[in-house]
Amino acid sequence: MRVFKTFVDIDKEEAYLRAMAQKGQQLVRYTSYGVYIFRAAEPAPLNYRVDYRIFTGKEQFEEYLTLFADAGWEHVCGSWQSGSQYFLPRPGTVQTEDIFSDEESRAARYKRFGQFNLSFALLCGLWALALPVLWGYISGLPSADFHDWYLTPELWELSGLRFWRAFLLETPFALMRVGFIPLIELVLLALTALTGYWACRAWWLYRQHKRQW
Repeated sequence: MRVFKTFVDIDKEEAYLRAMAQKGQQLVRYTSYGVYIFRAAEPAPLNYRVDYRIFTGKEQFEEYLTLFADAGWEHVCGSWQSGSQYFLPRPGTVQTEDIFSDEESRAARYKRFGQFNLSFALLCGLWALALPVLWGYISGLPSADFHDWYLTPELWELSGLRFWRAFLLETPFALMRVGFIPLIELVLLALTALTGYWACRAWWLYRQHKRQW
């Protein structure tokens, strides 16, 4: 079973995974595109815990897993390439109720999540700004001036309803003339807005948890 879902509030994500386990759906894998993959199983009250980490390499990741294994936690899924890491209590072992020893450690995962998304938003935003400039200097690509995409005579001298009618009629053909570049621009802008929102939301959650220290 595959479910597309995104969370910024990690506490709500943990509650969602526990609810799914009680319905007989246990987490197998989570992809970076927001897809949870579950397998059918006996309903069980599983105590899922989620961390968010940025690793510098496989060695650091292995040390991280060993630390949690020694504390009685089994790694369900997550990659050494960084991101969300999912844990369950290891059967037959003694572990604490949570994977974190204090509220400061729990809050830090929101800080890491926010920093990653802020960096990604800035990167996408810079590319969105640079693409039209680069576009005009690369031989063989359409003009960076979108006015040149339209071939309707004297289009930009029209006004009112006549302008909008001609503009909307030719826009699909203009986009086909310039190919995929405007689509990339739209994707970059969408990613900038989305990851920027996630960064702000994560920072707000971090501040909320920080008040509980």
